[in-house]
Amino acid sequence: MTTTTKKDRRGAILRASIAAVAVLGIGGAITTAAWTDQVTFAGNVQTAKFDLRGAVQGGAWHDGPIDLGDAFRNLQPGEVTKTIALKNNSTVRAYLDDTILEVDPALNGAITHSVAGLPESLAPDGYVKVDVTFHVAEYLPTDTAGSLNLTFPASSAPQAP
Repeated sequence: MTTTTKKDRRGAILRASIAAVAVLGIGGAITTAAWTDQVTFAGNVQTAKFDLRGAVQGGAWHDGPIDLGDAFRNLQPGEVTKTIALKNNSTVRAYLDDTILEVDPALNGAITHSVAGLPESLAPDGYVKVDVTFHVAEYLPTDTAGSLNLTFPASSAPQAP
């Protein structure tokens, strides 16, 4: 029978401990490892363009404000009709809402309007000509200057009923 020294026993225990830690560490890593994977999609993004343009009686297309011309100089009671064109310069459908007429308070509300032929919407690159009739009441003040703005609102989504 051979005798082992205390030093030999400690070395053996140390080697066994290191081996156990190594086995447990590798085993632990193996058992906690999981397979992972992913897939990524990418692409270029370009948002839609939304741009409504207008023109008066065959003029050039503009964003606005667009001059209505000389029809409102020396204005008198009666009616003034203008042909106005709208163009959907967008890449999506434009849904048109009711027109808005803002009249200078100095004119005492003597000017109203009506629009004939305005569609609910315009397709991309679509256009329409509409007749806008301005109704000028008898109570229009004389020798008075003021302004008016006619707006054609549009949206890329239909208006709620």
